[in-house]
Amino acid sequence: MFILWHGFGWLTVVFLGGFYMLFEVALPSRSKDFVTALSYVCSSVPCWFVGRYFRDKYTTTFKNEETGERIRVRQPYHALFFIPMHFWAPLCLALGVFLLIYPSSDKLAGSDSRDSINLAARPAWNTFTSPAGDFSISTPAPLINKSEQINSSVGTIHRHRYYASISESYFAVERCDYPGGSVSARPVSDVLDGARDGSIAAIHGRLLKESPVALGNKIGRALKIENSARTLIALSRMYVNGDQLYSVIVVAPQSDQNNPAFGRFFDSFRLIREIE
Repeated sequence: MFILWHGFGWLTVVFLGGFYMLFEVALPSRSKDFVTALSYVCSSVPCWFVGRYFRDKYTTTFKNEETGERIRVRQPYHALFFIPMHFWAPLCLALGVFLLIYPSSDKLAGSDSRDSINLAARPAWNTFTSPAGDFSISTPAPLINKSEQINSSVGTIHRHRYYASISESYFAVERCDYPGGSVSARPVSDVLDGARDGSIAAIHGRLLKESPVALGNKIGRALKIENSARTLIALSRMYVNGDQLYSVIVVAPQSDQNNPAFGRFFDSFRLIREIE
C-alpha cells in the first residue's frame, strides 16, 4: 500500500536525515541554513546512484515474439511522494544550492538591518534609574519592572527585572539580592561561573564567547550564548556587588547580533552604589 513511499523510496529520507545529523555534529559553528543546504547537496549523490541502481536491478525486459518489440518493466517502483528516487537527486541539489545562495537568514538580516539603524539612532533613548537608586542605564524604550522571590539552597533570593522588548530584541537589567554573606563571602569568579552556567541552562544553549569586563572597580563577565535552535543570541554582562548579582542582558536574532544599539545599552550601565 502506497502511503508516502514505494519500494526503497524511504531511503531518500534516510539520506537527508543522516547527512543533517552528521553535519549538525561536525559543524557546530555553522548556521542551521548552511547545515540544511549542505545536507540537501550531499544527499543528491546517494539518491542518484542508489536510485538508478535499484531502477536497473529490478528492470525486466520482455520480447514480443510476434512483433519483436522489447518491453521493459520496472518493478517495484522506488519513489517518495510519487517521485522516483533518482529524480530526487537533481531536486535536492537544486534546493541545496538555492539555500546556500539565498539562506532564509538573509531575509531576516535584510529587515533587521533596517531595524538596527532605526534602533540605534532613535531619539527616544532615555536614562533609566532604578527605583532603589542603585543603578542607571540608557534604554531605547521604557523599562517594565517585575519582581519575584526564588527559593534556593542559600535561602530566598529577591529577583528584580527591568526589561523592554523592541521589534525582535529584548533588553533587560536583572538584580538578584542574595541573603547576607551568601555571595560576598565567596570568590567572585565562583559566583560568576555559577551565573554563567545558569544562563546557558536557561535557554538550553551553547557558550560561544566569554571574557572579563570592567565596570569601575568591578571585574565582571561578558557572555555570548547561542540557543539550541541557533536562531537567537543572548549577550550579557554580569557583575557582583556585595551580595547582589547584576546582569545586563540583550537577546536578539542571530542576524542582528552586531546591532550598535546593543553596545550603547551595555556601555551605559552604571552602578550608583558600589559595595566592596
